[in-house]
Amino acid sequence: MTLKRTLGWLLIAFVVFYVIKYPDQAADTVHSIGVGIGDGFDKIAEFVREL
Repeated sequence: MTLKRTLGWLLIAFVVFYVIKYPDQAADTVHSIGVGIGDGFDKIAEFVREL
């Protein structure tokens, strides 16, 4: 196995562990990421409207 593939599997294993062990915090994290991405797109749309 390559290092990149091994690190990918370790990352997946960590995410699965985190979701199983701390589901509330995992949901909050995903929600926060979604809100941040949405805010970013809103800012881009505002910039384009102002052009």
